[in-house]
Amino acid sequence: MLAANTGFSGFPRLASVLADDRFMPRQFAFRGERLAFSFGIIALALMSAAVLAAFHGSVTELVPLYTIGVFAAFTLSQSGLVRRWWRLRNPGWRLSVFINSFGTLVTGTVLVVVVYTKFFYGAWMVLLVMPILVGLLFAINRHYRTVHDALLLERPDEPIPVLKPPVVLIPVARLDRATLQAVAFARSISPTVRAVHIASTAESAEEFARRWRRWTTEVPLDVIESPYRSLLQPLLRYIERIDERDDRPITVVLAEFVPRNWWEWILHSQTALRLKLSLLFRPNTIVIDIPYHTEDTGHGVTPRGPEDSPQ
Repeated sequence: MLAANTGFSGFPRLASVLADDRFMPRQFAFRGERLAFSFGIIALALMSAAVLAAFHGSVTELVPLYTIGVFAAFTLSQSGLVRRWWRLRNPGWRLSVFINSFGTLVTGTVLVVVVYTKFFYGAWMVLLVMPILVGLLFAINRHYRTVHDALLLERPDEPIPVLKPPVVLIPVARLDRATLQAVAFARSISPTVRAVHIASTAESAEEFARRWRRWTTEVPLDVIESPYRSLLQPLLRYIERIDERDDRPITVVLAEFVPRNWWEWILHSQTALRLKLSLLFRPNTIVIDIPYHTEDTGHGVTPRGPEDSPQ
């Protein structure tokens, strides 16, 4: 129990240090509300549960894994101290070198014995995972350094770039108050606004286009027929065509209804969420989410009249 507790108290702190040095994901450096490294604790708990399940909770099979990890750490720390004393050569360094060299010899011998005797009982797994983890840490560090170099300003007085007004696209499923709010916002950020509707039949496409023209002629509407009821692929192809003939950035404005209670969220199709995920890695594309709450009154957006109100 003491050994297990040591892992849960030591690993999150070690992971936070590595995260600060950009050798582990940045989430490991965040402290939770209880001032503990919650992400590291949860990650270690999940990994421990997976190892326990894989070895059916057998202490006999798990002890070699623990022993190899512990004595490998002891050997590395002792040899690191030997290198440190040899490099600094401060007063009494010879005695320190002797003590830590002896410690390296003892723990290293135990490590070799355990690896030799328990190799086919799970020790091979630790020997395989350790270099993979080290390579993964270096890969994470290389990624962070690459991103840092890509985002770094070349000079502190670099001017703010001037961008052209974007082409704003509004995917519209139906005419409702959420759509009105999204259209109003889109018109406030760019003079070039287009709406796009995916219809499953020619009749529904014609009916929606008629209702749209009845509601407004200021925002052009493109209707795409998708007989197989596919939504994302026709919409993504439509965005690709717009991007090919226009060099301005594309902004996709999504109208999303937000229910009063969190549990009501699962009752809706989450089309906006799926579309945001599809556009997340697309270059030259900005996604703006316009949430509509049921208590909203329109914020100045009102239908033209009773006969022209969206149905």
